[in-house]
Amino acid sequence: MGLQPSTVHDHVKRVYRHFEVNSRPELIAYFLRATAPTLADHHGLSPRLAELLRCLLDGASEKQAARQLGLRQTTVHDYTTRIYRHFGVNSRPELLAQFLRTKRDA
Repeated sequence: MGLQPSTVHDHVKRVYRHFEVNSRPELIAYFLRATAPTLADHHGLSPRLAELLRCLLDGASEKQAARQLGLRQTTVHDYTTRIYRHFGVNSRPELLAQFLRTKRDA
C-alpha cells in the first residue's frame, strides 16, 4: 500500500506550508528550536549556554553566534566545546543527531 510520489510531494508541501518553512533542513531546525529550551533546562545548561545552543541549532556559525550574542569568538568556541562535552558529543552533526533522537523518542 504505497503512495504515489506526487501524493507524497503534495503532503510534504502541505507540511512545509503549515510550519512556514521551505525545505527539510528548515523543518528540522524548526523542531530543534522548539526542543532546545526544554532540553537545555532538563540538562541544566545556564541561560547563556542555552542561548548559544539555540544559535547553533539555528545553523549559526561560531562567528555569527558571537556577533548575535555580543561575545568574543573564542568565548563562543569555548562555550560550544562545553555544550558538546555536556551532551557527550564531539561535533555539531552529533549534537543535531542527539536532539533529533531525543525529539523522536519523546
